Amino acid sequence: MPRRWRHGDARNNNSLNTMNHIIIDLYRAARESPVREFQLRSLAIVASTCRFDSALCGTAKPHPNGLTYHSLDLHNLSEEFLSAHADLADEDILAGAIANSGGKVCAFSTRDLMPPRRYPRIAAFNARFQLRNMLGQVSFDLTAGMLRGVLLWRGKERDRFSESELRLGETLIPHLLEAYAINRSVWLNELTASSIARRGVRALANERGILQAYDPSFLDLLRTEWPDWSPPILPQTLLDGLRASAQRRFAGACLTVSLDERHGMLLLLARAKASALGLTPAQLSVARLIADGLSYKQAAAHLGVSAATIRNHLQAVYDTLGVRSKNALARLLSGGVRPEVTVI
Repeated sequence: MPRRWRHGDARNNNSLNTMNHIIIDLYRAARESPVREFQLRSLAIVASTCRFDSALCGTAKPHPNGLTYHSLDLHNLSEEFLSAHADLADEDILAGAIANSGGKVCAFSTRDLMPPRRYPRIAAFNARFQLRNMLGQVSFDLTAGMLRGVLLWRGKERDRFSESELRLGETLIPHLLEAYAINRSVWLNELTASSIARRGVRALANERGILQAYDPSFLDLLRTEWPDWSPPILPQTLLDGLRASAQRRFAGACLTVSLDERHGMLLLLARAKASALGLTPAQLSVARLIADGLSYKQAAAHLGVSAATIRNHLQAVYDTLGVRSKNALARLLSGGVRPEVTVI
């Protein structure tokens, strides 16, 4: 027997249609908008149906003393948030509470979770940055060993997220997270389709040097030059060197980095120096040509040497780098440029 139509069905259908349009708008914005524009556009889409005062979107690596942010987008939050939070990260139990939610969207009052009498420094931090009530989701990427999250904040103590807003967040926030990932992947590939797209590992940062997306090997490559560096803010020496160079190029002891500025974002392409890989310049030239898919004869013609010389150089490259195939060599030299991107 067919279910009888009720007046509430129309309201439910309208709500469902509205949510579908919002989700479609998010994914359309992810494909169409450069990263900086998408940050504002996506949050405006969410704010049209769920009000908030500030937001934090990013990736982080968990460790025994808290979290280390690897990429970050702050909306209506100053960059002082990073250094201020680092000073008391071991006291902040919000991350643990979110983790215990099992990857689900959740809502918390920071005052209820961390009472000021017991957590006075956290209370002062939350008051300073207006982080009184949170609605968000953090999921764990097993492959990368990283946390990905979106946190929406309200600054007033009594301005809590309601049960209906929590239900709304359960539908919308996972799509926002995925749209962020799509946007950064699309635009990192879009930008590196230009003349700057040579072999190397890529990263995308905002104009202040905060990482937004990067190839998996980018962080490791930077640490060959700056062993004590931690993300998400690029080393100041690197930023100063790139901006001071007319060629927008930094040459360090272990790597070189090229810069291209577009749509208010910094696109970086980093490559290890031959000396850092333990290769001679001639060996590195051969390795890159073979990794690019050239045959022995093609590489020999390109360099003006014999095919036998190419084979000898390539064998020395294999022995030095500990690889045994062209595919493994390509992955090592490129840092996985095409297949995998870490995004916030």
